[in-house]
Amino acid sequence: MWWDMPDELHTFMAGSPLTIVKGDANYRRVVGDARWPYVTPFHEVVAGAGIPVLCLRTLKSDPIVGLQPGQAERLEASNPGGGGVVSAASFRAGFPSSKPRSASRRKPLDEKVGRSGQSR
Repeated sequence: MWWDMPDELHTFMAGSPLTIVKGDANYRRVVGDARWPYVTPFHEVVAGAGIPVLCLRTLKSDPIVGLQPGQAERLEASNPGGGGVVSAASFRAGFPSSKPRSASRRKPLDEKVGRSGQSR
């Protein structure tokens, strides 16, 4: 998760024009492996990182942010039970690396969820 990132790695990544994160497990790391309200904007969840990031994934687990109201329900109705047939891309432009990493972040609905949706 970005808030656990060592300072040296953060400094290195902050100098990159874009960090691309691929895969469901890595997306879960970016959003803290937490179940956020679906409509929480992606840029708010990763705001404290200060790194421009593009996440590419196939939905295989519950954590997801940046959806429009009603979009989660439509996705579930079109693909009951999941199964990794829906793909998503989330993007957040970075800000100058001089901005503190401790920028406030919203709280998720629960801290950790497993693949089955059970809290850990």
